[in-house]
Amino acid sequence: MLKFSTFILVIFFSLQLSTKAQSPFFTKTYGDYYLNEGCNVIEMEAGKYFVLANSSVFNNTLNPVIFILGDTGQIIKKTIFPSNFIYKARKSIKLNDAYYICGITDNTTSNDYDGFVMKIDTALNIVWNKNIGTNDFWNDATAIISYGDTVFVAYSTWGEGSSNVNTKIISFNTNGDSISTFIPYLSGDSKINAMIYYNDSLIAFTGSKKSILDTVSTCFIGFMNTLTNEITTNDYFSYLGESTGNGLTKTDIGLTICGTTEKFKNTTKKDGFLLLVNADLSYHFDMVISDNNFSDDDEFLDIVKDDESNLMVTGYTKSFGLGNEDMLLYKFNAGGWYIWSHTFGSPRFDKGISLTLCSDSGFIAVGTTELNGMNNRDILVVRSNKDLDVKDNSTYVIKVPEYGSNSLVSFTNPVSNICRINFETFQTIKQISISTLDGKITQIPCLNNNQNNLELDFSNFLTGLYILKIQTSTDIYNLKVVKL
Repeated sequence: MLKFSTFILVIFFSLQLSTKAQSPFFTKTYGDYYLNEGCNVIEMEAGKYFVLANSSVFNNTLNPVIFILGDTGQIIKKTIFPSNFIYKARKSIKLNDAYYICGITDNTTSNDYDGFVMKIDTALNIVWNKNIGTNDFWNDATAIISYGDTVFVAYSTWGEGSSNVNTKIISFNTNGDSISTFIPYLSGDSKINAMIYYNDSLIAFTGSKKSILDTVSTCFIGFMNTLTNEITTNDYFSYLGESTGNGLTKTDIGLTICGTTEKFKNTTKKDGFLLLVNADLSYHFDMVISDNNFSDDDEFLDIVKDDESNLMVTGYTKSFGLGNEDMLLYKFNAGGWYIWSHTFGSPRFDKGISLTLCSDSGFIAVGTTELNGMNNRDILVVRSNKDLDVKDNSTYVIKVPEYGSNSLVSFTNPVSNICRINFETFQTIKQISISTLDGKITQIPCLNNNQNNLELDFSNFLTGLYILKIQTSTDIYNLKVVKL
């Protein structure tokens, strides 16, 4: 059980009992055979989605990859931006007819890291790329937003001056020319994790900060006026203790922030929280979601408001589910009170990173999963209706794009007995084999073989991870299958 702790009120509930076991529009994973991480999603138009991720397919170095998905999760277009340098993307926005992404790179001759901001056209070509930060210091661009035709990027610099880490906001025009740099805190440590457009020329941002005399960081919220450059901030240590804001959304009363707190660190480790603030940034209400096990973490990483003013949150939990971390999805009402929740994932690592409200009042969430094997992480995308109905934890149908192939294959994974495989184009099957991690190879008999579909019998195999190799007349598919 989880408990909500706000002042002296304690409400117990079960994640699993409150879950509706219905099918979503799609739940799928994407990636190559290396490290893949989902980080952001944008609805381009109804039934079409821009998914920003990272992949190590090129030279084992993290580089941005973009998937354009259709209404059933099919890949319309995919592009990877290969580089010998690290380019780890974090956030993306759409402005006019272009996309802007920010992140961290080591593409300089010195040993430091820089933040970067990159403009990409609708054909997914790079228009320009700019480094951000102070020379000879580690810099990381963590959030991006636009107002009018100006792009604002938040970035952190480590080791500059008397601060261990200090956050700044830099603005660019659409040609990539830098305009101004703003510093919310002149001293102490600070970091911005999320920014949104508020109204009346205001950009809202949240993260964590501590002054020179403080020993712990606390969640803060701030406004920056894009016309006057005035910055207003407030923090909430007395309510949340050691904490950081990870996501925020505009609400009817002002703003709601989601994040991570260690307010109850005597009994728990990390807990997720909601913090509601008024339009003047004064405290309104908070809700901490805690467990009773010190070793179990719960973190809220992104939040949006739906058409009925309810609050939707994604992140991860160790309190429930199949693996070490499981993707969580929560629904709260406008006042921050729990309505329902759901966790799901593989027997290993799963995390929700980004959440977007869609034009049909449903949601699309992006994250990372180890469904296909430990330390082989893939991009996880969940598209749901407005009630966030999701399928049961035990079965997934995933799509694996082959970067060197024009064909896609979907298959049931994990599998108990029969693995059903579907090719989206005509295939002539030449050979099928399965291998264990120690290299033992076994031929797999086909129960049903036709032009597009296969049924493979896994009933005699032990629980574990297997590599399924399917050779056709045009391609070789190496699929990772988890046998339950």
